[in-house]
Amino acid sequence: TPFRATYIWTSIISNLQSQVEVKHRRHNLKSYPDCFLGSEAVDVVLTYITLNGFFGDAAVPRHKAVSLCQCLMDSKVFEPVGVKGFGKEKKKPKFEDSSCSLYRFFNPETTTSTGATDINSQSTDINE
Repeated sequence: TPFRATYIWTSIISNLQSQVEVKHRRHNLKSYPDCFLGSEAVDVVLTYITLNGFFGDAAVPRHKAVSLCQCLMDSKVFEPVGVKGFGKEKKKPKFEDSSCSLYRFFNPETTTSTGATDINSQSTDINE
C-alpha cells in the first residue's frame, strides 16, 4: 500500500539520521563539519532494512542498499560534500559506497529553498 511505502521510506530516513556517525572530518587537507561516510550510510541502511524484514526473509545484497542511498541523495535527504562540478554541466551526483566519500544531511534550519546554506552557518575561513 502507498502508506506502507511512505512509512518504510520515512523510517529508513529517520534511522539513518539517528544511527550514522555524523562528525567533523578531514579529506584532502580540508576540514568538513557534520559529515558522514558513504560506506557507513550503506552499513546503517543495510542493517536496518535487513533487521526489519522490509523485503521478507531474503538476504538483501549490499548493492541494493547502495541504490537506496542513491535514491535518498536524489531526494535531497543528504548531499555530497567536497565535490565540485566542473564546467556548466550539472551532472547528477553519484552516491559512492566508500570511506573516502563524505555526505551531509540537508538541514532545514540552515538551508534556504534554493539549497544555499545560510551565511551565518558558514565558515569564515577565506582559504576555502
